[in-house]
Amino acid sequence: ELGNILLLTKTSSIFDELENHQVALQAMQSSSAAGSFLDEVIKWQKRLQIIEAVLTKWLEVQEKWAELEEVYGTQEIRNALLHDGNTFALVSRDFKMLMKATEKNPNVLQCCQRKSKTISMWI
Repeated sequence: ELGNILLLTKTSSIFDELENHQVALQAMQSSSAAGSFLDEVIKWQKRLQIIEAVLTKWLEVQEKWAELEEVYGTQEIRNALLHDGNTFALVSRDFKMLMKATEKNPNVLQCCQRKSKTISMWI
């Protein structure tokens, strides 16, 4: 058992920053001075789009996980719904491991680009 985990909260500031950076990159891309930096600008636009997509899906998955954790949180329910309980236990373990890793390294860029089976299933 991985015990208590921290969940993603107060993500609106992250989404605000993403939007600000996307607008700035769009302005750079439109600038005649972009020239030699255009490939780098496009690369960062794609990264920020991926971060936004992953975070959006992450929050959806987190919400569903929290709901299911309440349902399958007791051994009695897991025993009554053996197959579903076992499936949830596996998914829950992976989700908790991902959240523990995120707690250790909360860098948004690195977390969203992490090679994770759990994240790969979302997108």
